[in-house]
Amino acid sequence: MKQKRTLMSVLNHTVTANGYRLLRSNVLQPSTDISTIEARQESVEELIAKPQLKEKLRRTLLRAHELDRVIAMCIQTSSSWTVRESEAKINQIIKLIQTLKVIQGIRELLDSARVKSDLLNEKTEFLKDPRFDQIMNILLEKVDDSLCDGRKNSLHLQNTKCYAIKHYVAVQLDLARQTYEELIKNVEEIGAREIAEHFHNNASVRMSFSQARGFHYTFVTREAETVTIPRHFLEVFRNRTTVTFNSRQVIACNDRLEQVVAEIFLASDVIVCDMIDQMQPMIPVLYYAMDALSTIDFLCGLATYSDSRDTCRPSFGKSFSVSQGRHPILDWADSERTVTNDTCLTRDRRFGIITGPNMAGKSTYLKQAALISIMAQIGCFIPANYATLPVFTRIFSRMGHNDELVRNKSAFASEMSDAASIVQYADENSLVVLDELARSTSTEEGIAITYAICEKVLELKSYTFLATHFLDIAALATFSNAIDKYQNFRLPIDLILQISAIIFCRKPKRIP
Repeated sequence: MKQKRTLMSVLNHTVTANGYRLLRSNVLQPSTDISTIEARQESVEELIAKPQLKEKLRRTLLRAHELDRVIAMCIQTSSSWTVRESEAKINQIIKLIQTLKVIQGIRELLDSARVKSDLLNEKTEFLKDPRFDQIMNILLEKVDDSLCDGRKNSLHLQNTKCYAIKHYVAVQLDLARQTYEELIKNVEEIGAREIAEHFHNNASVRMSFSQARGFHYTFVTREAETVTIPRHFLEVFRNRTTVTFNSRQVIACNDRLEQVVAEIFLASDVIVCDMIDQMQPMIPVLYYAMDALSTIDFLCGLATYSDSRDTCRPSFGKSFSVSQGRHPILDWADSERTVTNDTCLTRDRRFGIITGPNMAGKSTYLKQAALISIMAQIGCFIPANYATLPVFTRIFSRMGHNDELVRNKSAFASEMSDAASIVQYADENSLVVLDELARSTSTEEGIAITYAICEKVLELKSYTFLATHFLDIAALATFSNAIDKYQNFRLPIDLILQISAIIFCRKPKRIP
C-alpha cells in the first residue's frame, strides 16, 4: 500500500476510516447502476472545479470520528459496571460531540458553496436532520466541550475525560475532582522539590506523565547509558537519549491518583448513561451521518486523485473505446514515462487478440483495460484523453501460471478450472481477460484448448481480450467478424542483445 502498487493504494486519498471502507467496497464490487455512477461523476467533476471547497471538506473531515462504537454503546446494555467501560463511554461521548461539530461544519460548507450535484445535495439534506441538533443540545447541557481542543498529550487527554461533565451536575463528582486537583498540585510540588534537591534545578530533568506509568521523572541527555541517577530514585529505565525514573513519594501519589480517577469515571458514567437514555430514540440518525460523511470523503478522495493526474470523465455506451489510455498504477509511479495505448472493441468486434514478443506489454495492456473499467464504474475519472465504456456486470480474468498447492491443483488444472468458470458464468455484459491461456501444457494441446475456449467465449458475446504467443489462434479471425487483431511492437535489437548477455553471461555481439 505504501509503495502505491495496487489500485486501492493509488485511489486512496480518503481521510476517514469509513471513507476508506466505502472506497474498498467499491473497488472490490463496482456499481452497475448507471445513474449511481453518473451521480458520482457529477460530484467529482464539481469538486475538481471547486478545489477550495474540496480541501475545506477534507480538513473538516479529519476531525470526524467513527460512530460505530457510539451506536453500539447506545443500543447495547452491559451487565458489568467497571472503570474501563465507564472511561470508554466518556470517550465515545466526547467523540460524538466532535463529530456533531464536523457535521455542522460540513453542512455550512456545502450550503455556502451552493453545490449543484444531486448526490452532494442529497447528503447535505441528510445532515440537516433536526435530530442532530437535539442530540447536541442533550450533550451540551451536561458536557463541557471546552477542553476538546485536539491536543494529544497524555495528561490533557486524561483531564479531558475527568472534566468532561460540567461542574455542579453531581456533588460526588465535584468532590472527587477537587481531590484530583489537590493531588496534581501535590505531585508538582514534590517534583519541584526533589529536582532542586538532587539535581540542583537541572533544566534537563522534568516531571512527565504517561498513561502507563503515571507521573515520573525524565532526564534528557546524550549520555543516557553512563549518567548516574541518585539512589533515592527507583524504576530507572535508560533509552538512547533519555533516562526515566521515579521516587517513592511520586509512586504513592500515582496510586492515589489512580483511585481518584476511577471514582471520577464511575461518577461520570451515571450521568453519561442518563444522556444515552435520552438520545436512544434519535440514534437512527447517526446511521445517516455515517453514510453522508463516508460518501463525501469517498467523493473528495476520487476528486483528489482525478485532479492530480491527467484524467477524463468516461461516458458509457456499447463500445469499449479508450484514447491514449494509461495504466493507473504505472501512471502514478511515473507519468512521464508511461506508455499510452488505444483500445477499441465494439459489439460487432468484441474479441481482441493481442500477439507480440515477451516484455512487449501484453499483460500490462490487459490489466490496464480491466483497471480502467473498475475505475470508471466506481465513479472515478480515468487516465486517458477520451473513453467510452460499457457497464460490466462481471469482470473475469485468467492471468498467471502458478500452481495452487492449497487447492491441490497444478498450474494446468488451475487454468482449466478458471476457464470453466468463465465459460459457465460470462455473458454479453461481461469483460473477459485471458493472458497466455493453456501455456502449462504442450504447444499442440495448448493451441487446441485455447481455440476451443475462444470459440465458446465468442458464442457468449462477452467483451474479451486475449494475449497469446500462439499465432495460429489469429486464424479465428477468418471464421468470425467479431475478432480484432493487435500486434505489439517488437523490442529493439540493442535491448534484446543486452537481455541475452544478462541471461547467458557473455558479451553481446551486434548482429549485422
